[in-house]
This record gives sequence, structure tokens and C-alpha cells, in this order.
Amino acid sequence: MPGRGDAGSWNRTASWRRLERVSVTGGSPDELAAAILELLGDPQRRREMGVCGVRATRARLSWNAVAAQVEELYREVSKGNAQSAAVEPA
Repeated sequence: MPGRGDAGSWNRTASWRRLERVSVTGGSPDELAAAILELLGDPQRRREMGVCGVRATRARLSWNAVAAQVEELYREVSKGNAQSAAVEPA
């Protein structure tokens, strides 16, 4: 759907570089407020973050992705590798 996170309208590399700079690691309320204000002033960046978030969610939580994780878990358990069977989310 055009206008609702269509993947063809953004540059993945440029978007990821810009998104890396939006992190609040110190837990400071002032740092969080500054990051929010920065995003409020940049609608394009918010859109890019939304597109990236949807892509990441679909990649990790789609039926195909979850089925692949479950299949890998079953494969490991059936080999007797119970210790290595803990599948971490992608």
C-alpha cells in the first residue's frame, strides 16, 4: 500500500544510519525528552523508523519466521541436543 510503509520509497542504508542515533541508553529523563523532541521535529525520520519497525517485526514474527524457528528447535531436540535447543529470537 503506497503511503503506509511501502518499502520502495526509502533508502535502507541511509535510514539505518539515521536510526542508530536515536537511542537513549542512560535512562535519564532529560535524555529521553531530548530524543522525543528531536523525533517530533522530524516527520520523515519517524516514518522511516515506523517502516523499519514494521519490517523488523515481520521478519521476526511472521508465520514463516516463527515456523523456521520451531522447525530448528524440533531438529535440535530430535538430534538429542537438548542443551543447544534453546532457539534465540532472530
